[in-house]
Amino acid sequence: FDELIPARTIKGKELKKRFTRDGVGVPLVAWWKYTDERKKSEPFLPESGYVTPVTATLEFRDAGKGLRSAVLVLHDPRVSESVRLAGASHPLAADLSAAGEYVLVMKGGMSALGALIRSDENLDKLGLISLERPAKDRIPVILVHGLMSKPKTWQNVFNELGADPVIQKRYQLYFFRYPSGVPVLYSAAKMREQMVVLHKELERAGGNRTYAHHMVLMGHSMGGLVA
Repeated sequence: FDELIPARTIKGKELKKRFTRDGVGVPLVAWWKYTDERKKSEPFLPESGYVTPVTATLEFRDAGKGLRSAVLVLHDPRVSESVRLAGASHPLAADLSAAGEYVLVMKGGMSALGALIRSDENLDKLGLISLERPAKDRIPVILVHGLMSKPKTWQNVFNELGADPVIQKRYQLYFFRYPSGVPVLYSAAKMREQMVVLHKELERAGGNRTYAHHMVLMGHSMGGLVA
């Protein structure tokens, strides 16, 4: 990660709910920034970069000769709901909505109306994107927005599903973004191409082959036709 941002400093109010959990540790947003060079090897990297909710704890260890070392440990609070500190188990604090809020307050991306009426100027925005690097051990769920829309239309769905521990352990959410003024068949063909790229990425990563072969599509309005 390039930067660790304290979740409490992210004050966005774009989402209907803020999913948090009390416990030990400091909730953070881990940010891996976008660069043109990184995009070459990360085909699903959006302009906002990759963002991940993490929780930091300190572990104090014996370093010998009466000294102790302090180790900063980052946990994925979607996977781990508790942590052992000083020999005892404690609930792990979490802010599962901070990463989404952080992305939503960023500028840039694709204008929904602008992409409809000036689709030719927004074709470079067309593609499959994810807020995290593809996970080889999770089934892809691809969210497809509708007419005069963009991935932001799924923000509360993404937030709700992202806070569900069972879904988070088994599925990873992606977005298919397209300027909605282009023909549906064109968008559908490009989406198929992108799914093939994702399929190859997951197989190359060496994960469970079942996950790469069982993608889930969710389309809203025109997005249903594209799917």
